[in-house]
Amino acid sequence: NNLAFVAGTEALNQYWADGSLTEDVQRRAAVLEARLGALAEAYGAVARGRGFIQGLDFGVARAHWGAAVSEAAFRRGLLIETSGAHGQVVKSLASLTITDHQLADVLDRLLSAVAEVARTHEEERR
Repeated sequence: NNLAFVAGTEALNQYWADGSLTEDVQRRAAVLEARLGALAEAYGAVARGRGFIQGLDFGVARAHWGAAVSEAAFRRGLLIETSGAHGQVVKSLASLTITDHQLADVLDRLLSAVAEVARTHEEERR
């Protein structure tokens, strides 16, 4: 498909003409890793991944949190997938061209979703 080749070539020329995209991605990935790490620590999860492919692992005992966080995130306008043998991991697959503002907004929404699930499950245990 010639149009795809032309578009792909232009994207490569635009985004990889210098090292700015790589530097931006590395900087934003560090922000993502730090924010997910803090979120994981606050809610007893484990943050893992590399670059913009990162996730929160709630563990097998709380595997049901994965689907619950995904649903709560969807209500906040986010599409979040789960993975892991029991669906216990909530994945972040951010676009390489996401802006700082967009990344902060996404992470705020994710924090809100996890907090909602934590509150709901705490109320269920009472």
